[in-house]
Amino acid sequence: MPSPLPAPRLQSGSCVVIAGASSSAPSSSLACRYPRVLSRRQSKSIAICPSASFVILAAPVPRYHPAVVQVDWHRVAALDDLEEGDIKTVLAGRNVLVLTLHEGRYGALDNRCPHENAPLGEGYIDRGWLVCPLHQYEFDPHDGHPSPTYEEGPPSYPVEARDDGVYVAIEDLAASYEEARRGFFAATKTADALVNATEGARTALVDWRRAAVVGTDVEPPQGMPRTVEAANLPNALAIARALRAWHDSHEAMRVAFNRIPREERPGVARPPQKYPAPAPSSVPRMTFG
Repeated sequence: MPSPLPAPRLQSGSCVVIAGASSSAPSSSLACRYPRVLSRRQSKSIAICPSASFVILAAPVPRYHPAVVQVDWHRVAALDDLEEGDIKTVLAGRNVLVLTLHEGRYGALDNRCPHENAPLGEGYIDRGWLVCPLHQYEFDPHDGHPSPTYEEGPPSYPVEARDDGVYVAIEDLAASYEEARRGFFAATKTADALVNATEGARTALVDWRRAAVVGTDVEPPQGMPRTVEAANLPNALAIARALRAWHDSHEAMRVAFNRIPREERPGVARPPQKYPAPAPSSVPRMTFG
């Protein structure tokens, strides 16, 4: 029986297969049928596959989505509209909010209670808590943090008291998407130029949009189907950083797009379907009675 190999030091997000492991492991090991499951676990894990006699070591893989936020400031009230302990329902763009004034500080929360969507603007402040009028759930009037009796609070929004009134910042989802889209195209141009300028990079990476360079201090993104050893490429660290930045910018653009309400999403050109769906009239329907 061969001597066991020492376990290598793993980077976060890496998956290593070691041959020559013991075959006495229970047959319920996830590594036998689903080795990719281990690479997506949130904690470091070890699994042994008895049929193939190998060990899979997996380290946690962090998800990283760069935040690209564009906001608009909306004037929602005059400075003398609220007194200490008052609340008021206001409109910021198309968002209905509850504006509070407690301990000399303004707060702006979503007007819907997360419990059953009761209007918080019809509630009141008591003992330092914003109290829902329907079931008396309590929330911090500044940041929406719930009291110990409840687990979820309404979203909060940045507030500024200016000379001409009280302003609330609302994220412009369409502008955030456009900013993320510009970042994605810039990262694509940078990565493409670097890959083309590096000797052997295009051949080694095959499709650089779906590859990651390992062996550097840059952690490869989760789910990358192809990895390339850094030793095979000159300027590997710069390429690894460029590919990671490209992947992250793509994720940021995707997340920003999905946050836009469906009816407000901009048109996106999509490739034609290889097998078009049949017309509704040609789809057989099952009728009863």
